[in-house]
Amino acid sequence: PRLIKFLKELPLITKVGVVGSGMVATALWQAVAIDYNVDCAVVALNSGWLGYRGSYKFGGGVELQLNDQLYKFIAGIDPQSYVSHLSCPTLLLSATNNEVFDCDRAYDTVSRIEENIYSSVHYSQNQINKINQDAYTNMSLFLDKFLLDDGEIYLPGDCEIKCEIVDGELDIHINGDSKGLKSVTVYLAEQVVNPALRSWRAVTAKKKGDGKYTTKYLPYNKSEMVVMFATLKYDSGFTTCTNIIAKKFNEEEIKVTYKNNIVFSSREESLASLFTPANTIDSKVGIELFSKSD
Repeated sequence: PRLIKFLKELPLITKVGVVGSGMVATALWQAVAIDYNVDCAVVALNSGWLGYRGSYKFGGGVELQLNDQLYKFIAGIDPQSYVSHLSCPTLLLSATNNEVFDCDRAYDTVSRIEENIYSSVHYSQNQINKINQDAYTNMSLFLDKFLLDDGEIYLPGDCEIKCEIVDGELDIHINGDSKGLKSVTVYLAEQVVNPALRSWRAVTAKKKGDGKYTTKYLPYNKSEMVVMFATLKYDSGFTTCTNIIAKKFNEEEIKVTYKNNIVFSSREESLASLFTPANTIDSKVGIELFSKSD
């Protein structure tokens, strides 16, 4: 907070944004919650809920053993406990297969931010400790919007995904901000409750109306559960994601009795960068966190 205040008092500084990733971003969550001088925040690979690690949102894992020490940690350190105090626009960039921060709970963290404050979540599918190029583009546009007051950049509003079983298959519906919406992709993973072990499959959704998309999916009838989320791509290059939901079922409800599956093995390149390798995207604020490919 002292550094942010110092920067704000400099004659050439009008706005200050903060960017943090990994475990150290817990301090960033705390700083943004108590310092109203921050104009926007980008958090990568840290969605909180460390106190619940190993206890998975959609079932399975270890049973959460709450005690006085864990209560204090959740209330005083875990970011989700104080994000409701945030007063600046916030972008959360999550990796679907991160072993520390559960992507299933990322949207739960952001949903605690007040509705009148802009917030968005992006999931980099099949990534562990890195964020993909769409996430970098999101960060670039987000910082240009809120630090440079670029009125030409439009950031989309909320979106949602719903699923029901119809005629032995999953009927999936996505609703989102229709302004500049180009395409919708649904990512699905069967059976695995531990997010770090999932193999995500992409299915393109079809447009059914203004901001409304739909698709169908046939899971293996013995997988018992399909976890899913949707990404919505816009003309500006910004990509927003729905929350992650799970649809559970029994064998009799699904008509497919056999199916191939993929055993997930993530082989991320060994780079010092937070981001997966690709060509650098120009940004007005001059971000230099992105590694160029050879």
